[in-house]
Amino acid sequence: MLTQLRSEWEREGKGVPFEVLSDFLSMSRTEIPYERVAAALNVPAGTARVVVHRLRKRYRALLRREVAATLLPGESLEEEMRALMDALIH
Repeated sequence: MLTQLRSEWEREGKGVPFEVLSDFLSMSRTEIPYERVAAALNVPAGTARVVVHRLRKRYRALLRREVAATLLPGESLEEEMRALMDALIH
């Protein structure tokens, strides 16, 4: 999934190094140091927030697709995602 996300990001010419942002995929929104991200990217903090948000949104979409592919008919994607997040947090 990360390989696909990196490829998409680079192919679309985002102009922002994937490596700078990939560390923030697993952080909670309140943990992300947007000022530091902005400084690393040489952009305003608001722009840094948007860039990180878009990357995380695409990552969630890819994750959901991967999890959905593992489900049997009748199983709930939402329940599986909750269980996955619970397992990752605890």
